Amino acid sequence: PCTPGLPCSPTPTNTPTRTPIPTITQIPNGFVDISGNVFANAIGDLYTRGAVSGVDSSHFNPSGTSTRAQFAKVVVIAFSIYDYTPPSPDFTDVQPGYFAYSYIEAGYAFGILNGFDEATCNAAGATFPCYLPNRPITRAQLTKLVVNADGYDLITPPTPTFSDVGPNNIFYSFVETAHTHGVINGYPDGTFRPNNNIRRDEMCQIVYKGVYNF
Repeated sequence: PCTPGLPCSPTPTNTPTRTPIPTITQIPNGFVDISGNVFANAIGDLYTRGAVSGVDSSHFNPSGTSTRAQFAKVVVIAFSIYDYTPPSPDFTDVQPGYFAYSYIEAGYAFGILNGFDEATCNAAGATFPCYLPNRPITRAQLTKLVVNADGYDLITPPTPTFSDVGPNNIFYSFVETAHTHGVINGYPDGTFRPNNNIRRDEMCQIVYKGVYNF
């Protein structure tokens, strides 16, 4: 059943194939705008895997945002989930020929990501079931998807780690689980800022840590 405001989609009937994650031994650094960036190694690793690309041949735009479609590609490639084409599209707004079609479908079939409930689809001008691929992804949403990709058992401590992600937050267990496994960190002021749109460099770091903790 669908809960208004929360991601919701029909249950997938197929499962994609997961292949071993390759080990990257040499990280190229061709982007002039990540020199000195603390997440440069993660960016380089995911770039080498083909999970991310630059905005041009020499720039990565680390402070830019990522969409739900872009992240689907990143997580599916980074976690080596391949070889899946559904018999028909699961989302009305993601059709064959769309650049992220196979990534979104693979991530959905593997239980990593999903779409939205009918009310949210309608409010966005889309037809249910929808994925809303062009929406920016937030820090909390990305954290949930990486936890799903890692297959961690959820951890729900009685006391929150971050002042702005309490037990009543729908992402609470995902954030706490990711923090416990060393996948995410917060800010010096004790916050996680779950509703902030994820930066491209932050996205790379969280996915990178999720991959190597897998």
